[in-house]
Amino acid sequence: MKKMIQKLTLISVLAASAINLAVATVPASAFDCKNDTSIIKVDCDDKGSGIGGILQLVLTILTAGVAIAAIAGISIAAFTYTTAGGNEEKVKKSKDRILQIVIGLLVYGIMWAALQWLIPGGVL
Repeated sequence: MKKMIQKLTLISVLAASAINLAVATVPASAFDCKNDTSIIKVDCDDKGSGIGGILQLVLTILTAGVAIAAIAGISIAAFTYTTAGGNEEKVKKSKDRILQIVIGLLVYGIMWAALQWLIPGGVL
């Protein structure tokens, strides 16, 4: 479980970094508002369309996934903790799992806050 949490955290940070680089490296002057042949539609009024809309959608889905994974992980850790009885190894394992989930949530929160700060006007 520890490796899975580390992998999920790494994947979410890498995905957010890649999206951030993609958005940061495209200058605003590169978009032609009258060009209807582009794959990603960009409106000049920027009301949730184009790259900003895609980034918002990805972050919303990623946030929901992180929330669901954290709730499931804490539920499993709580169940393991309550069924541990007198087994100190299971109690320690449950506490470590909860600590790792909290650390993962903090890392994701820091990543989300960094994206809000780096992207002009924020994502959401």
